[in-house]
Amino acid sequence: MLIEDHDGDPAVSPAMEDGEISSSDSPSPDSSAGAVVNENPSVAETPSGRSEGDGSDRSAKAKSGRGWWALSGVFALILVALTVAAGYLITRRPTTVDQIVILTVPSGAEVKLNSREYGQTPVKIEHLPIGTYTLTITKDHYQTEVSQITISDSDTLEYKLKLELPADSSGLSPEQQMKQYAQSAEAAFTAGHYAIPWEGSALHNTKVILDRDASNEFATSMLERIRLALLQSAEAARRRHEMRQAKDIYSLLIQHYPGDREVIAARAKFESELSSRRGDARLFARKAEEAMMRGNLTDPPRASAHYYANEALALEPQNAQALAVLSEVKQRLVNLIEQSVTSGDTDAANRQLKRFAQYIDDRQTRDRLKDMIARSEAESAKTNDPNHHRVEGLAKYRRGEYQGAIRDLEFAIVNGSETADALFALAHSHLKLGQSGQAISYFEKIQPNAGETYNSALAIMGEIALERGDTEGALRRYREARQRGGSLMYPASTLDYKIERIERRQEEKAAQPAALSIRVRHLHSGILGRSCEGVLTVSSTGVVYRSAGGDNYSANLVGLRVQVDKDELTVFGFVKNPQKFKSTGQDAERFRETLAKYQNAIK
Repeated sequence: MLIEDHDGDPAVSPAMEDGEISSSDSPSPDSSAGAVVNENPSVAETPSGRSEGDGSDRSAKAKSGRGWWALSGVFALILVALTVAAGYLITRRPTTVDQIVILTVPSGAEVKLNSREYGQTPVKIEHLPIGTYTLTITKDHYQTEVSQITISDSDTLEYKLKLELPADSSGLSPEQQMKQYAQSAEAAFTAGHYAIPWEGSALHNTKVILDRDASNEFATSMLERIRLALLQSAEAARRRHEMRQAKDIYSLLIQHYPGDREVIAARAKFESELSSRRGDARLFARKAEEAMMRGNLTDPPRASAHYYANEALALEPQNAQALAVLSEVKQRLVNLIEQSVTSGDTDAANRQLKRFAQYIDDRQTRDRLKDMIARSEAESAKTNDPNHHRVEGLAKYRRGEYQGAIRDLEFAIVNGSETADALFALAHSHLKLGQSGQAISYFEKIQPNAGETYNSALAIMGEIALERGDTEGALRRYREARQRGGSLMYPASTLDYKIERIERRQEEKAAQPAALSIRVRHLHSGILGRSCEGVLTVSSTGVVYRSAGGDNYSANLVGLRVQVDKDELTVFGFVKNPQKFKSTGQDAERFRETLAKYQNAIK
C-alpha cells in the first residue's frame, strides 16, 4: 500500500514496511470476496440483503452516524486550533533575553543601563527586554565607560577599565605623557607619597604607565619598589598601633598585588593581631566622641575624632558609635566649606576642600563641593577682564577641569580674547566632554598662521571625521596636517600611519568581490530524483539557497567547498550532506571563483 507524503511523493506504509497486514484487509476463512457477514443473528435478512423489521434500527443507525460525524468534526477543529497555537508559541520571537552578565577588570564598578542602576560588577541581569541601551560603568580612580549596546540574546560583556590620567598630562604627545608619568612617579615616591591618597601617587602614575605598556621596565621596577615601601609603611603603622592606617595599606596591597605571598602572609598576621585587640574598639569610640565634643575634628592628627573613630572601625567595622562620629565629622567639614563659599571666600573653601579630600573618602560629595566652588569662582570672575578668564581657562584645561575651562574660555573669546591657544583649549575641552559638534566649530576658527596649533587642530578634526565614518574627510585633514609637517601632538610619523591605514582599508574594500546570485535547479537526494528551482547566492556573509517551494539553506563561508563538473555544481559543507545543483557551466564556474575570493579575504 502506498501513501503520499506532504511533498506528493509516494511513501511506504509503516505496516507494510514491517511485513504486516491489518486484520481489516485480510479475508475471513469462512467467507468469499464480496460476501456480507450478518453480525446480528436476531434479525433475519431478506434475499435482497435487507433485514426485516419496522425501520427503527435504520433510523437509529442513521442518527448515530450523523452524531459521530459531528463529533469527529468538533475534534478536528480542536486539533487544528491546538496545532496553530503550538506553532505560534514555537515561532513567535522572544521579547526578553534570559540573562546578561557584565564583568569588569577590575571588578567592583557601578553599572547603569539607561537610568537604572544594577549595582557593582560582576552583575547578572535576568529577563532584560531586547533593545538598545546606554551602558555606563563607573569606578573611583578609573575612566567612566559609556557605550551603546544592543541586547538581542543572552551574553557576557567584559570591559577592561582604564585608569584616570593625571590631570597635568592633557595636551601632551603619548611619548611626553609617558615621560611625565615616570617623572611624577619618581617624585611622588621620593616624597613618600606611595599610594594614599591615590591621585598623583607613585602607584597611580606607575599603573597608568603599565596600562599603556605592560612590559615597561621603569614601571615594573617602580611597582616592586612601591610594594616594598608599602609593606614597610604598614608594618611601621602596626608597630605604632595605628591600625586603620595599616589596614588601609594592606587592603591596597591585596588589591594591587594579588597573589603575592609576602603580602598575603603579612596581612594574615595583621588580621590575627586585629582579632586579638577587638575589645579596644569601645575605648577608641569613646575617645572619638570626646574629641568631637572638644571640636577636634581632624587635628591633632593622632588625637582627633577622625583618628579615634577610624581606629575603632579598624577593630570593629560596624561599631555604631564610631560610624556616627565619622558621619558627624564629614558633615561639619562640608558645612565649613559651604559657609566659605557663601561668604565668597573661595580660597578658604579650596583649602578646606583639600582637607576634606585628605580625610574623607567620598568622591561624590567632593565633586559636588568642587563644582560649587568652581561656580562661585566663575561668578566672582565675571567682573575681571577677558584675559584673566583666558588664563584661568587654560589652567583649568591643563588640569583636566574641562567644564570650568569651557566657562572661562568662552567668556574670554566672546569678550575679545580670541587667541589660538584659547580656541584650541576650548575646542579640545568640548571634545573631551563628548561635544564634537562644538569642538569642530572652534577648531575651524584657528588660522593657518597658528603653526603647530593649527596642525594639531587639523589632525583632531581628522579623528572626528573618521569616528563619524567620513573616511574621505579624515584623509583630507590628515594629509593637510602631514604636508604642513605635523605637530608635537601629531608627529609626521603618526600622521603617515593614519593615512596609510585608511588608504589600505580603501584598497581592501575596493578589492572585495561583489555578491553573486545564479539560477539553479536543486537536485534532491533519494531514489525519486525530485528537484526544485531557486537562487543560489554567495556574499561576504556566506552562501544561501532560496526556492519558491520553500527549500531554504544557508551557511557561513568557513568550511564550504564547491566542485564543478560541467553544468553540475556540488556544495560540500552546506548542510549535513553535499548538495547538488544544476546550472549553466559558466554560472557554476563564476560561483566557485567568487566563493574562493571571499574565503581568501577572511584568511
